[in-house]
Order: sequence, then structure tokens, then C-alpha cells
Amino acid sequence: IISVGAKVGVIREPNFGKLGMVSALPSKLYVMKTETKVRVAEVTFDDGRKEIIPRTNLEVIISE
Repeated sequence: IISVGAKVGVIREPNFGKLGMVSALPSKLYVMKTETKVRVAEVTFDDGRKEIIPRTNLEVIISE
């Protein structure tokens, strides 16, 4: 389950393979460049950069 504070990896380009942490889960649908409306997550990457990523492009990393 994607939640604020979850460690995630991006599974689609242009950020494929990058790791980060979910910093926000906006409730409103986000309009992408392709004009589709999707649910997104704000991800803070390990280098400190923040990006808006469609939730379907994220994979939660579970560690013990």
C-alpha cells in the first residue's frame, strides 16, 4: 500500500529505477501531459529532488 513515508521505486520512464520516499498523496486527480487524469504521489528522491509520479508507476519497497 502506497502511503506517506513509504519507500518506493519507480517502475516506468523517465525515472525508472530511482528510489525515494512518498512525501505526499494529493487527493485530487492530476492532469498529465497526455491530458489523462491520474492519482499521483509526490516522491522525494534520495538526492533531495521532488517529483510528481503517477501511483501506478510506483512499487513499494518492503524491508525487514
